[in-house]
Amino acid sequence: RAHPLLSTEYIRFATPLRRTLGRRIANYYEKQVSTIKSELSEVEYVCTALDIWSSKKRSFIGVPVHWIKDDLRRASVALACQRFKGIHSYDRLSEIIQEINADYNLNSNKIVASVTDNGSNFVKAFQIFGVKLSNIDLVDTDKQFQASQSPEDCSESDDEETEPKNPEDLHLLPVHLRCCAHTH
Repeated sequence: RAHPLLSTEYIRFATPLRRTLGRRIANYYEKQVSTIKSELSEVEYVCTALDIWSSKKRSFIGVPVHWIKDDLRRASVALACQRFKGIHSYDRLSEIIQEINADYNLNSNKIVASVTDNGSNFVKAFQIFGVKLSNIDLVDTDKQFQASQSPEDCSESDDEETEPKNPEDLHLLPVHLRCCAHTH
């Protein structure tokens, strides 16, 4: 026989109303997104992974982001796990990836690479809209520092180098890497 305190007459649960529960979920979601944005703003470089899958005529896209913390521990969060409506064309895929990256203030300068499978839509999206290594100006910081004789000169050149040379580069997809598990 059960203990009398465990009987249902002593337990009073108040189930939240649907509307209240909906608000709580929305508030919790916004708080989590804000926390993720804040944490990512303090990270210098990240790597994303992208995947699309289908289930019963519904498609989804998942985008986790990975980085290494200052204490050299790995960290990851999910940026997106959302419906992908419509066809999986390369241009539509590029558009969705750019929207997700923009939502979290990530650009091709901060994302070191995006890892995907060998799907032709991913490959073509990154071939057409992705960063090409020829688009990136590599700076030899040692030569730049030696050429500068005063701290004022150094700080001025640092300011110049942090500005993107071409604002359109910020809208490019990052460097593309194919997952080694899917590559022969």
